[in-house]
Formats: sequence, structure tokens, C-alpha cells
Amino acid sequence: EIQVSGESAPPLTLDRILTAGNKEVPQGTEATFSRGTARASVNVSIRLPGQHQPREFANVRIKDGTVFLPVPLAFLCHAKEDHETVMGVSSRLLQDGVLTWIDTKDLLAGDDWKLKIRNAIRISDYVIAFLSSASVGKKGFVNKELKHALEEHDLRPQGHRFIIPVLIDGCEPPEYFRDIHWISMTETDWYQKLLSALDL
Repeated sequence: EIQVSGESAPPLTLDRILTAGNKEVPQGTEATFSRGTARASVNVSIRLPGQHQPREFANVRIKDGTVFLPVPLAFLCHAKEDHETVMGVSSRLLQDGVLTWIDTKDLLAGDDWKLKIRNAIRISDYVIAFLSSASVGKKGFVNKELKHALEEHDLRPQGHRFIIPVLIDGCEPPEYFRDIHWISMTETDWYQKLLSALDL
């Protein structure tokens, strides 16, 4: 329980801190709070584990003692051939306040990896599907991940942005992405487009 005091106003009590998607913040997250100018709100300075600099958020609403931080979780779907590229993007996203889920980072010894991956897709706010000439058309679990992501996409409200295809090179996206607009890393502003797609 955290109490946030302000001048000439009763203190606000925070019982829980969650991300915007109702997920727990990672262990090791550092956060400080001050009373916001809007009713029942706080200003938050938060530094996620591995972030170099904290990020500031003003007038974050409190509901029933819970503050929901505007920190999205993105599942990064990729083939092993593209792992180095994707890890670089993951590190960059973290500095911009995006939590990422990657099998090599988040699976532990003894985990039922198929179950964990499917659950990670289900709870993520976004799935970023990295595609390349090396991975498109390749058989393997990455196609099952994409299938799970498409199934989850169908359960979301129509028009809701969930899967974000990112083309690493000049490959042609698969047919099942024909109705989803993609981003190409061959464009100079691809990263800014990615942040915009993540509502950042």
C-alpha cells in the first residue's frame, strides 16, 4: 500500500500497480509517485529493469486503489535466424517503455514451453511478427506462434490493432497477413512507425 499526499488534499492510497493491460509490473521496477493535477490521478516516474533512464507520466488515473501504467507488453515472434536482429529491437523498445516477451529471455528450464508461449501471446497487448527471407515459408514452431496470434487476433474487437508484422528485409509477407498492414525495416522511419503502432 502506497499513500500519495498533496497540498490541501487528502492522501490517495495505491493498493496495486499494474500495466495498462492488467499485468503485474516486473520485479525490480522502480517507481515514484506524486499527486497529479487531475482528480484521482498521480504523476509517475518509472524505470523498468534494464531501462537506462526513467520515464515520466502525468495524471495517470487511479481506479479502486489501482494505478494502471501506460506500459504495453509485446510478444516478439521470430525465427532463430533473426534472433540477433530481434534482440536489438527488444533492447530499443525497452528504453522506450515497452515490455517484451521473447522465448530465449523469458522461458526457464523446466517450463512447458508450448503452453508458456501460447499464454504469453494471449496476455500480450501486441504481437510483433518479425519476417525475413530466411523465415517466410519456413516450417517450424514460428508458424504455430503466428497461428496462435491470428486466433487471438480473431477474438479481439474488430479493428483492434494486435498483430504488427515487421519485414526485416525485402521479403513478401505470407498470404494470411494480406489484411494487416506491415512495417518494413528497409524504410528509414520504420522504428517510429513501430512506436506509433504501439500507441507510443
